[in-house]
Amino acid sequence: MRATGLLFGSSVLPVCASPNNAYYCPSSTQQLSAMIEGANGATSAVNFSVANANAVAQTYAGDSALPLLAGPAFVTSSIFDWGLPFFYGRNVYAAIEQQATPSGVGPYVAY
Repeated sequence: MRATGLLFGSSVLPVCASPNNAYYCPSSTQQLSAMIEGANGATSAVNFSVANANAVAQTYAGDSALPLLAGPAFVTSSIFDWGLPFFYGRNVYAAIEQQATPSGVGPYVAY
């Protein structure tokens, strides 16, 4: 169930109390930004929000992927896993390996 939200390390967002300590629980919704870099070296800032995981779980009870849900990444501090909620409201494109597209040769995923 970990891909249900955004996963990244943060020293400023408080972690929820057990048993929900795999998620962040800020006192109010936080507006954050992260830089992403494409394989071509182009960078872009992406704005996103993180809410209190306990409140999110109550608001979206029964849903598989929860918007505003985030938790610490357990791989390394440099990993940022956007998870399914990142793609809500975005058109997502996938190019097949070694196939030409108007945006270049695949493989790639774009939004």
